[in-house]
Amino acid sequence: MFELVERGSKDSLCDSSESPSKKSSSESECADVNLLISREDKNLTFLELLKYNAFWFGYHFSWFLISIVIVPDQIKSIVGNEQKGAGLSLIYFISGVFVLFGSVLIGALNDNFTSRFGKRCMKCKL
Repeated sequence: MFELVERGSKDSLCDSSESPSKKSSSESECADVNLLISREDKNLTFLELLKYNAFWFGYHFSWFLISIVIVPDQIKSIVGNEQKGAGLSLIYFISGVFVLFGSVLIGALNDNFTSRFGKRCMKCKL
């Protein structure tokens, strides 16, 4: 996915010939970029692939059960069998509006978030 690029080469994103004042202000950014570029791809073992696939299958199966089985049954018990379609469409419309604006809000907060581990620390493993 990423190529190994030597520091200071013409293909490097952070050139070592920058002026000292400019280099000090963007030194950590250059280190992060060069570390990201020099990262080697690691092939996943069969067991790791099996773990990831089992997780995603379980995650999507649970949402399948919620959206296809549980929510329509709850709507039917709230509004009755005659208004089941209208109630279900209203619930899915309202949840869609929340997802539309919530995704933008959470994305903006995520872009501005920093912690002691860095800007975005995605080091979770199963």
